[in-house]
Amino acid sequence: MPLFADIPAQSLSQLSTSLLRDSCTLGPTHVPALDILLDHHSCKRGDLIEVQGPAASGKSHLLYCMLINCVLPSFHSQSKLGGWGKVAILLDTDHKFNASRFTQLLRSRLRCLLPPDYPDNDAIVAKALGLLHVFQPSSSHQLAATIQHLPMYLATELPEEDLGVLAVDSISAFYWPDRYVHEQLRPGDSNRPPTRSPNLLSHVFTSISTFTQSHGPLVLLSSWDLNPRSTLHRRQPLEMPALLPLTDAGQHIQHQLPVTCRINLYCLGVENSPQSGNDGTTAKPLTISILSGIARASGNSTAKQFTLRVTDEDIVIS
Repeated sequence: MPLFADIPAQSLSQLSTSLLRDSCTLGPTHVPALDILLDHHSCKRGDLIEVQGPAASGKSHLLYCMLINCVLPSFHSQSKLGGWGKVAILLDTDHKFNASRFTQLLRSRLRCLLPPDYPDNDAIVAKALGLLHVFQPSSSHQLAATIQHLPMYLATELPEEDLGVLAVDSISAFYWPDRYVHEQLRPGDSNRPPTRSPNLLSHVFTSISTFTQSHGPLVLLSSWDLNPRSTLHRRQPLEMPALLPLTDAGQHIQHQLPVTCRINLYCLGVENSPQSGNDGTTAKPLTISILSGIARASGNSTAKQFTLRVTDEDIVIS
């Protein structure tokens, strides 16, 4: 009826998601350039941050930093740690998650926040590691199925814990297998019209969207940046959905997930910093990988640049 056509309407799921997003914040990411772009310098439930870059540009290391921020508590005794104290789920599609490296970076963060002789360091580390849950799907179908199963997993395995982050590293890991499937579905007869193959990753995006509406995590997606230099120097606001390489050769298919912020990373180079040993002698130089990032927020033309300095023991973001 015309009377009702002009009245805004939304489902109960949409309403609850909107209320959850507007009323609940998760906290800062401690990536200064990113926090400046976020509303009230804090992530909201349902935000999506996409991290793009070529190989060895620091995507996984940046995700490690944000995962550490999620699983660390905000306080321990009287010491402020600045974390969220929430569950983080990592979908490691590249099968390259390094538990030793993650633990090393976690301990390095604590060394910066606590006295060196702090008695509860090991207990804090154990508690934080217990909040990180890693899955390693091997295909787009497995990735979608894993996300669809997460509500049951959280309800049965972590009923008393609150979810903070859902991270996928990387969302474009199955590009070549999916493209191979697409090529196999092409008709052999060139005179026949091409068969429209299903977008294998669309189920993943649908699953992420549904899970975000029901549980409200911060979503972190890493993806390839096939043209990093040109992308980094564009200054337009993020008004369109992100572009990810999918199944059609030479084409890109847009996902409809609303991107809150996008970060583009690239490597500037490696430098060796001289060190002195405890006895005053010259020690082995410290190797530092210098990575640069540019963060942009949706609908905002402002770009914020930051630097990651990665060593064997630490990551410093400035």
